[in-house]
Amino acid sequence: MQRTRRRRRDSHLVRNGLAALTSALFTISALASPPPAELVSLTDIAARIEADGSSTGPFGISPNGRFVLFASTAGNLVSGDINGRRDLFVHDRTTGDVARIDTGEDAPELAVLGAAGVSDDGRYVVFDSRSASLVNEPTNGVDQVYRLDRSNGTVTMLSRSSSSGAGVSSSNAGNVSADGRFSVFSSAASNLPGGTSPYEQIYVHDANDGSLRLASVAAGGAAGGGNSSRPQLSADGRYVLFLSEAENLIAGDTNFREDLFLHDLQSGMTQRVSVSTTGAQLPEPSPTPGVRFFSLGCSLTNLSHDGRYAVFATSAAVDPADSNGLPDVYRFDRTTGATQRVSADQPPGQFAYSQCAAVSADGQRIAWLALDSVAGAQLFTYYIRDTGANQHAVHSHTAPELAPTESSLALAGDGSALFFASSHVEPDRREAQLFRADTASGTVQAIGTTPPSSVGPFANDHSNDRFQGAGNAVSASVSADGRYVAFASQASNLVAGDTNGAADVFVRDRQSGTTRRVSVQDDDGESTCASAKPTLSADARFVVFDSCGALAAPASGTQREVYRYTLASGLVELVSIAADEGAADGASEGAHISADGRFVAFTSCATDLTSTSISGCQVYVRDLQSAATSLVSRNDAGEPALNPANGRMQSVRISASGRFVAYASRAPNLVAGDTNNQADAFVHDRDNATTYRASVTTNGAQGDWGSYPYGVSDDGERIVFTSLSTNFAAGATSARARVYLRDRSAAATRVLALSGDAEKSGDWPALSADGRRIAFVTAATDSGMSAFDDSGRAKLILFDDADGSYRPLTWYAAAAAAGAIEAPRFSADGRFVVFNSTRSDLDPADGNGAFTDVFLTDLMDRLFADDFQ
Repeated sequence: MQRTRRRRRDSHLVRNGLAALTSALFTISALASPPPAELVSLTDIAARIEADGSSTGPFGISPNGRFVLFASTAGNLVSGDINGRRDLFVHDRTTGDVARIDTGEDAPELAVLGAAGVSDDGRYVVFDSRSASLVNEPTNGVDQVYRLDRSNGTVTMLSRSSSSGAGVSSSNAGNVSADGRFSVFSSAASNLPGGTSPYEQIYVHDANDGSLRLASVAAGGAAGGGNSSRPQLSADGRYVLFLSEAENLIAGDTNFREDLFLHDLQSGMTQRVSVSTTGAQLPEPSPTPGVRFFSLGCSLTNLSHDGRYAVFATSAAVDPADSNGLPDVYRFDRTTGATQRVSADQPPGQFAYSQCAAVSADGQRIAWLALDSVAGAQLFTYYIRDTGANQHAVHSHTAPELAPTESSLALAGDGSALFFASSHVEPDRREAQLFRADTASGTVQAIGTTPPSSVGPFANDHSNDRFQGAGNAVSASVSADGRYVAFASQASNLVAGDTNGAADVFVRDRQSGTTRRVSVQDDDGESTCASAKPTLSADARFVVFDSCGALAAPASGTQREVYRYTLASGLVELVSIAADEGAADGASEGAHISADGRFVAFTSCATDLTSTSISGCQVYVRDLQSAATSLVSRNDAGEPALNPANGRMQSVRISASGRFVAYASRAPNLVAGDTNNQADAFVHDRDNATTYRASVTTNGAQGDWGSYPYGVSDDGERIVFTSLSTNFAAGATSARARVYLRDRSAAATRVLALSGDAEKSGDWPALSADGRRIAFVTAATDSGMSAFDDSGRAKLILFDDADGSYRPLTWYAAAAAAGAIEAPRFSADGRFVVFNSTRSDLDPADGNGAFTDVFLTDLMDRLFADDFQ
């Protein structure tokens, strides 16, 4: 869509705007809001956006199965999530709503594994946190357990003594009873009732009177003489299931191993659950790996609601008939004392490696994970057994990308739904997610999705080249008039019919508000694999990019090739073609096009692009008018670069006229005196057939670390490059990325950095065609600029060599979440800058959260913006 946000100006101001730009010094008011930038990576198809981060869990489930707790790094699940960190969320199965639980912004990020609890009505949530700000009392700098009342926002610390305050050692949350009254947790704090340093004990908190009751206790009232952990509370709050190394909880515990116990808070009795099918205690620990393992931590529902049944998995010899030597799943009946192997009777034999058992409210349905061969890979499959009907059902998705992981598993109380995480990835999804499986039908759907407000014309995935390992490749490109922007994206909703599950190259028309896919075959067929690194000619007539798809003859589709797309006709041409017009014998990538679209520079490992066979990976230029390809990575004698191991050419840039080509190479023979065995930035003059090294100091010394060019001016005199070298700038003693401008005529190399930045840091530079302006990214925390944001987060800076000024193009409001900014690129006349960013506050229209998007800034807008003076 076209946005109208430029104010009316006198025509002479518009005509002379770029001239005025050179002399106006930009400053920011101290309370400036985020700067305007236009979101470009948009779609014509309104669709719901997926979560923009990974989700893990489940961490907790209400006894009735309605509410599920999970953690996610996504910033777009709820509005106002700007902290840029992993948070705890609650999902309501009935309404589909997702809410964030405040576990304390000052606390460390949530771990991947853990436990939490939520009541049947979703009102009460129990969790642990190291935050010091959730309650108005000391927290001793360790994890404490808290209870949140979501109806009024009240937070209560549970892991505390009425006499001595917060626990002096860490505490870990368990679950909560159905009505939210009782909560269970473990703690090693010696100042809690019954606490015995150094052992971890199990406690139950009663919200009615605030009391704590010790659950890891022997019949005589003595606390457990060993560590106890992983507690689970029955729905009515009467029974507590837990693991313990203590040997004094019951009589006759002589196996010197961790056991599973059940404590009755009403009678005060404790009994051992982990017994064999004959009722005997399990054998002493074995040197065999895994024998001591009870997979209680990866399941959240090991206890039936009335506390009668407990399920567990172990590789110990519980059943004499168990001969597979692998973990199996068992169910213990408290009333009869019987132990039954659940993971048995699987034709043609026993289950392989069963883990993470979970039980329904009535104890009749048991779910678990078993290792199976799925699509040729060893992946976990989930199984359901109905013990009443004595039936097994395999409900796991057969696609490897939806295979469960063993991080956590939860079964709804009525057995109708199973919740699990998958660290594998669906074709249209790039992040790990939490899933709900219907145990009757086997259908699987993601939970923790974004709200209905996320429906809009937004990309549903990242729009950049990072997936391709592109490094410093150009991720977006803009036409001279700013109307067209080419970019790569993994999103599947930018155009209709995008079903290839791979990244594509698109062109956005800002005037008509339409998006077009250009990484296609002549008949508009899809590429079979990823396309990336587009650049536009100045008039937007042509787009070049690389792809491993066979988009034009004679490409085979078995390697990356370079293509040129003509927007007017839809013609796709193979650029990386062999001299005999056949398929090249090596891969090509990293294309960059001249302003008129005639010349394309690229890297290739093919040996047959010219009439003379050339070995090694080299840089070439293809003249599409004469249909000739010439070698660029050569010395003045015409000899090709001698590339050492791992010496691929990188960072290819061609000047607007097509005369000069900049690139990085480790080759030692391109210029005399190259002895640093590092990547250097070189420029080849195609008219004079000469090559010079740009990454040198003002006195001509070579760098002591690698250097990579990001742009060459049209006259070939100015080159911008990055380097980790410590000898290019005074005071640059540490090897970190810095931006340098080499002026060949003046034989001078300068570092570009904000005046207050002692480290002179910078990255991702772009150079205007006239060599006058450089845009780069810095996260400097001491800018030395008046009223400038020193947040220490990535910001885009414009340097104008005409007056030596540094002007911020992006900055932060105090409350904004941090985000990456990368790969700026100028239009041919230097007026427009496009760049990638994960920030969601640069354009109010950005509705896809922290997905990487492409943005455009009009420097004329910046000159006349209200927040500049």
